[in-house]
Amino acid sequence: LGYLNIPMPSILLHTIAPFIRVISRYSIFLQLSVAVFAGYGMLALYRRYKNKAGLVLAVSLILLAVEFMRPSGMTAVVSDAEEAPPVYSYLAGLDKGATVFEYPSAARTGLPFGDYLYFQMIHQKNLFNRQYDTTTIPEEYLPFWQDMDYPGAICDPNNVALLRYFGVDYLACHDRSSSSVPPLLTADFEQVEGIELVQNFGNDAVYRVVAEPATVLLSFNTQPYYNYLEAELEPGEFDFGPPLILGEGSNRLGWRIMRERGRLLVRNLLDTPQKVELGARAVTFLKPRNLEIAARGGPRKQIPVGTGPQELRFGPLELPPNGVVEVIFNSPEGVSELPTSTGKIRASVALARLEVARIE
Repeated sequence: LGYLNIPMPSILLHTIAPFIRVISRYSIFLQLSVAVFAGYGMLALYRRYKNKAGLVLAVSLILLAVEFMRPSGMTAVVSDAEEAPPVYSYLAGLDKGATVFEYPSAARTGLPFGDYLYFQMIHQKNLFNRQYDTTTIPEEYLPFWQDMDYPGAICDPNNVALLRYFGVDYLACHDRSSSSVPPLLTADFEQVEGIELVQNFGNDAVYRVVAEPATVLLSFNTQPYYNYLEAELEPGEFDFGPPLILGEGSNRLGWRIMRERGRLLVRNLLDTPQKVELGARAVTFLKPRNLEIAARGGPRKQIPVGTGPQELRFGPLELPPNGVVEVIFNSPEGVSELPTSTGKIRASVALARLEVARIE
């Protein structure tokens, strides 16, 4: 109930047998049993009223129809675009070949995909969102999908360009700040580059992706997403944390928090070599620090970073055709301990708004 957690029997069952995680999933066995008993009941009626088999069948079908009728006043199940929320009615009217990315990936259910899959039956457009651990994605691209499961990832201009590269035409964006407890913070879309507003429905909006298709994929070792509201905030020893929404109002951006070191894979999506420069917004915690950046095997570049957001550029990077270059980040001055709602985390710097610029 809100922030009040009341233990229920499922907690006890989970403690005894951890594989029993969601009791409702076992309702299928109950439904199957009821169906079997119903079959035996029909067989008994048929044997008893063998000469009136047609009447027995007709009465059974009528009872079944009555059972599935919706009494007046009850919530209807949406079955067409006219009954759907306005955002999905609008999507239904778009070109059939359009591809949509629903944002945030955590739907009202709190899990990736959730009700988005249901409403896809209404608008019937290609859906870019992945089904957790079931969508088949090439290994080299999977980190991008895992990254986009987090609401903060949309703030990176390169991620928006990657959506265009993978064929996404529209973003269907939903404000979940009041439909989940605790609130699910989302990005301020006026700060998101590469999109333009097409239609606003209050808490929902549709944007067109107008960014140029990306030529580079930036891969962080983002931890797999399950439930964003329960995501672990602590980054790994040698990685950036997931892109978390930090800030208020129009300053809500997705920030990747680093401990002492972090790494980034820069993958060339072209069949030809290219030279690029990386850009980001950087900030440090509690005190100014130096951020060392180097491509694997290359010279280090030391950039002073202050406690206020500042622009950061690194390059050039020579990318071979379809090749990968690893970029290493290091904070020589170490980390600071920062208080959070769940304890303390150790952090040095954070990056936001990652982008890639080609150097001709």
